[in-house]
Amino acid sequence: GNIIARCTAFAPDRRYPDMHQVRRALLLANPKSQAGQAGKIAFISITAAALLTFTGIRIYERITYNPFTDGSIIPLVMPDDERQQEAAAYLREKYQTHLFDNCSAYYTVGLLKDTLIEVYGMDEDYVRVPSSLEPPQENESHFLPWSLDDAQYIDRDYLAYFVTKVYWPDIADNWSSVKGVPETYPGIIVSVEWCQNHGILTGANRPRDVSCGEAAIVFANADRVSSMLEGSKNK
Repeated sequence: GNIIARCTAFAPDRRYPDMHQVRRALLLANPKSQAGQAGKIAFISITAAALLTFTGIRIYERITYNPFTDGSIIPLVMPDDERQQEAAAYLREKYQTHLFDNCSAYYTVGLLKDTLIEVYGMDEDYVRVPSSLEPPQENESHFLPWSLDDAQYIDRDYLAYFVTKVYWPDIADNWSSVKGVPETYPGIIVSVEWCQNHGILTGANRPRDVSCGEAAIVFANADRVSSMLEGSKNK
């Protein structure tokens, strides 16, 4: 009654100065509304504290997490550039190579050959001299079953084949699952399937003309999978 009387007072100086004062008076006059308001404030405070705690934990995990030291494949939740930098750092530390440092540069056939020689210790003639067999096929004397120009960019499927041939040459050479006469080189077909089944291509999103960073991800993933498979064999 008093609130209504004050709202309708004839003299302007006896009325509430604004709607905020009216609302405050109504809340004070209604204890249930006051309790509800207090409950809302408490709920918001608890929720904010929980979010801050969760955010802090996630930031700590992100700072301390190294996807290549806990036996896992590099995760997709990381931004592209961070995934690539993590992979390049892993290869740099393990193999003392700087071939992948410029993550944004295109990964070429020339860089692949340098990787095979510098990182994996393959014979230079084996790497640089392509096989002359027709049709192209796996050959113990040559890494490349066909001739490729050093400046040529590498597609992801070809990279899957090269990485599989480095770590699992028997997989790249086993074409028994390939039916008919495929248009694609059989070694590429079986290698892509192997890499997809083992998560080796996870994080390499560009299907054509992969970057050094994406190549680093594929090599690093393959390295981790190889170590895990070897570890399971020895148990």
